[in-house]
Amino acid sequence: YSVIVDGQTVLGGGALDLVTREHGGVGTPARPLGVNRRSVDRVVHPPQALWGSAIPDRFEETSVRLTPTLSLEVRVANDGVALRFRGHGDAPVTV
Repeated sequence: YSVIVDGQTVLGGGALDLVTREHGGVGTPARPLGVNRRSVDRVVHPPQALWGSAIPDRFEETSVRLTPTLSLEVRVANDGVALRFRGHGDAPVTV
């Protein structure tokens, strides 16, 4: 994966994998099983206003289904990028 901001690569040549005791390494499949995208533009009102009574929550998210029980979620906001693996099964997994 790469992160490009205003046409300049700020992070490049990255590789992701998740190794579990139950399934070994996921690696990068040639063809994802599915891709979902969403945009979020909302305001969060925390129960205890420590920094203010309203916090903007704006990001673009892409979720790529890697296996029937695992997805990779990528969130991009104005101030950063977040990557996370999300499991979809009920059985415990040891990472």
